[in-house]
Amino acid sequence: MNHENKADEILFAPDEQDTITETAEGWKVLIVDDDKDIHSVTRIALDNFVHKGKKIKFLDTYSGTETKKVLQEHPDIAIILLDVVMETTHAGMETVKYLREELHNRFTRIILRTGQAGQAPEREVISAYEINDYKTKTELTATRLFTVILAGLRSYEALIEIDNYNRTLEQKVKERTKELQEERDKVHHQKKDITDSIHYAQRIQRALLPDPVFLADILPEHFILYLPRDIVSGDFYWIWKRGKKLFLVAADCTGHGVPGAFMSMLGTAIINEVINNIYGHITASEILDLLRENVIKALHQKGIEGESKDGMDIAFCMIDADTNILQFAGANNPLWVIKKQQEAVAVGSETPELPTCLPAGKAINCQLPTTNCQLPTTAADYQLLELKGDKMPIAIYDNMQSFTNYMIQLEKGDTLYIFSDGFADQFGGPKGKKFMYKPLKDTLCKIHHLSMHDQKETLHNIFEEWKGDHEQIDDVLIIGVRI
Repeated sequence: MNHENKADEILFAPDEQDTITETAEGWKVLIVDDDKDIHSVTRIALDNFVHKGKKIKFLDTYSGTETKKVLQEHPDIAIILLDVVMETTHAGMETVKYLREELHNRFTRIILRTGQAGQAPEREVISAYEINDYKTKTELTATRLFTVILAGLRSYEALIEIDNYNRTLEQKVKERTKELQEERDKVHHQKKDITDSIHYAQRIQRALLPDPVFLADILPEHFILYLPRDIVSGDFYWIWKRGKKLFLVAADCTGHGVPGAFMSMLGTAIINEVINNIYGHITASEILDLLRENVIKALHQKGIEGESKDGMDIAFCMIDADTNILQFAGANNPLWVIKKQQEAVAVGSETPELPTCLPAGKAINCQLPTTNCQLPTTAADYQLLELKGDKMPIAIYDNMQSFTNYMIQLEKGDTLYIFSDGFADQFGGPKGKKFMYKPLKDTLCKIHHLSMHDQKETLHNIFEEWKGDHEQIDDVLIIGVRI
């Protein structure tokens, strides 16, 4: 025996660490050749081949047509030793094309063999159809055949392992996707239930607001721009008439959404209780003092560290229907009055026809800051009077004092505005900044001569245009009343 044959015997001997188990299924190797001797020689050369405890399980076909049938029946063939030229010169390549394109088998490794060196396929074909190797039959000695088969099996194993990993990963992704979809559906249903509940709460909250028919009767010329941020609102308005007194309230509670709505309902209830229980002469500021006492009591506020500071900012107006004298008190929020300049008169408590109704030691503030309003559509000049609220809320506060009471004589045609901070604090515009109060004053000066309906629509359009794609950050409330 020559040295090459001796080496072949050693190479094809079972590896000590690669013992054959009875349950091990063999590696399927398909021999495709129209020469029966090639089948026999190949089987002999690979008879002792073992890889990872498994021997080779041979399959034999002798034509391209026969091979196609076997490939359909055995999709788990690891390697094909394929003759290029059989019943036709293209039979081998047609078999390759069938395997890759029609059966979509990308795992089986293909080793082309030919007895004619001139029948070698083009490089593009070898690359496109993932052909592992191309050899002439004379090249495939036992040693080289062993090497080719071993390399092919390793490649086949790697592809199968990758495919199994991908399938496992895909299955995990599907399972996780299903879980996420179930969670999403669950959250969707929960959100729907919560949203439906909030919409129902909105109906309740709106039912507590003044009836539009009632408002149209007592305030023929008015508008209310009311834009909750989250369905329900922490802003609320309260308008009522008792005897000859007309009460106007624009309130901004701590928070927005559901928490703010709870506070607004509490505020509405307390205002009703306070107004319904007042007798005799009382000022707007005294009503605000009473309102604050009731809110503190209702929220059990003690003024201790870490305690909730929930409360309200309020613009509170009380108008005498006989005299058209307005009293105003504010907790952080102001009142703006636009009137002709010659009519801008503040009335003090010393006026004979007015009752002395200010808290002891509390002087009325008659120095009212004004803003001139020049309207291009009229020759008359108007001014905006600002009655500022006190810098403290309707809640527990470190330096609580009695609220300041303002009194002002109203004339026919005067326009009042009370509001929350939502409009002025909204981010937007080309630079994403707050709208601010000065532009709001300028806007009201420009539009106050319009009908109340047109004023509301103009303000709404300005707000939406300013906000643009920005999120609405707070509830919005503006009330306008023309005397």
